Amino acid sequence: MLDREVIDAVPHALRCRFAQCQTPKCREVYALLRHGTQCQVGVPGGCLLCKKMWLLLFYHALPCQEDDCSVPRCSYFSEIREETKRRVQAEKDGEIHKKAALRAAPGA
Repeated sequence: MLDREVIDAVPHALRCRFAQCQTPKCREVYALLRHGTQCQVGVPGGCLLCKKMWLLLFYHALPCQEDDCSVPRCSYFSEIREETKRRVQAEKDGEIHKKAALRAAPGA
């Protein structure tokens, strides 16, 4: 998993253009994001830097609560997270209803 300091540097690195920035991990994250926009291989081709970049974006999105977050794909990953939560809850609710129906059935 990625280090919290790296994940927290994503929004800053997207805005920062100062080559001598003192924000921890800024240059590392900036270089990784820049690589992701220029790489011709990508994750399907086996590029580990691209895989790390996508994981970084995903891990940023997990706790992010901003409606208009500027981090690429943040809202996409947030939508997936929320849809997964809804699906899991619906499955749990369905199981609860099935168990209740079984208990209430005659001869049970």
